[in-house]
Amino acid sequence: MDYIYYSGDFDPEGLQIADKLRNRYGEKLVLWRFNIDEYESIKSTKIIEAQSIKKLEKIEDNELQDVAAHIKKIGYAAYQELLTNKYINDVTRLTK
Repeated sequence: MDYIYYSGDFDPEGLQIADKLRNRYGEKLVLWRFNIDEYESIKSTKIIEAQSIKKLEKIEDNELQDVAAHIKKIGYAAYQELLTNKYINDVTRLTK
């Protein structure tokens, strides 16, 4: 089976993209470093506005719902660019 790896920003829009991709590709979509631990390691001080936070309530995927609930509780965005070194290490390790 071929897989699609997705990693995005930890904000409502990033989770919406992941949710739509999961709906489209199901188990073929791998959420790459898209979890609460990674969020906590890179969260910013940028507050997510209340109107945007409400978008998190529409996330359908079970795995993403946990991340969405955590982001909603904390209220800050996190940006995937800060995980670049981890992505590189993952790819390097997997291609050896």
